[in-house]
Amino acid sequence: MQTGSSVFGAKGDYMKSRILICMTAMTLFVALAVPVRLAAQSNYSVVELGELGGTAGSANGINDRGWNTGTDNLPGDLTTVATLWVNGSTVPLGNLGGLNSAVAWPVKNNNGVIVGISELPDADPLGENFSCWPFFAAGVPTGRICKGFRWQNGLMTALPPFPGGYSSYATGVNNQGQVVGWAENGVHDPTCDPSFQILQFRAAIWQPTGTMQELPPLPGDSTSAATAINDLGQVVGISGDCGIAVGSVSAKHAVLWQNAIPIDLGNIGGDAWNTPTAINNQGTIIGFQWRSSECCSRSVREQALAAPTLSETPVYKTIEPRVQEALYTVKWVGIAALIRSYRQPR
Repeated sequence: MQTGSSVFGAKGDYMKSRILICMTAMTLFVALAVPVRLAAQSNYSVVELGELGGTAGSANGINDRGWNTGTDNLPGDLTTVATLWVNGSTVPLGNLGGLNSAVAWPVKNNNGVIVGISELPDADPLGENFSCWPFFAAGVPTGRICKGFRWQNGLMTALPPFPGGYSSYATGVNNQGQVVGWAENGVHDPTCDPSFQILQFRAAIWQPTGTMQELPPLPGDSTSAATAINDLGQVVGISGDCGIAVGSVSAKHAVLWQNAIPIDLGNIGGDAWNTPTAINNQGTIIGFQWRSSECCSRSVREQALAAPTLSETPVYKTIEPRVQEALYTVKWVGIAALIRSYRQPR
């Protein structure tokens, strides 16, 4: 197994590229959904959001109050800070003691609650590189514990993992204050790539009361992760293998949890990167999917590992062009609404 900054740099480049592709796909989907009549309008303005001193940032969500949330870099572009843009001000949300934090997924809560991720100053006892690092400016594994956070009224609170785990990740929160994401437990998962991840992770709901609920994967899968929740408590996310705890084979299946029961949303032929990113209160779900069946199969990985130029082209670089060519934006219409009306008494 290779070690050193050259390998981490290549993997970091891959993951940063993957994130850019996915966010671009999400943006393209929204753009295509805008009525054609808007193309004829010319009265609009583009506003540049304030900076924290770096040269890059990303606004990933907006709520009905006009609060923009995302990330911005500090001077030098090596540190990322979870950021709120509101009323013309740029507000750094802070961290949980580590260097980096981020609001990496769309947050729609209208009651002043923001969720995201933050590093801790502590090194991971198992040497893991959990899901957070690709969303930070440097784009390289840090070996730090990372936890999801809940922020409100200037106070950032860490969201705990399941018993036996160290790290967690928060993606979304509804107007009832239910936070979703994923968290490690104490199981050493054989489907993990041990150069990145050792412990199993499962989708989680952190309730406003302080309790925590697991959302299980589909039968036959090892791990799950929740990506969004609507005001009716319907949750969407992914189910699959552990992998490196970032997309790929951990997203073998796109799922909807109705009353904590996972339901397979189907796919367009791919075996990975099948990821819902949002669900509205009408039950419409959007996201992105991989169309090929060759993304992350054992044969592809073994072929890449056997390549004589591995030191120059790691497995993640070998697979990357196929990811770029085969990502599609998708929309599930009416599925969640139909399931809700069928499963819940009126």
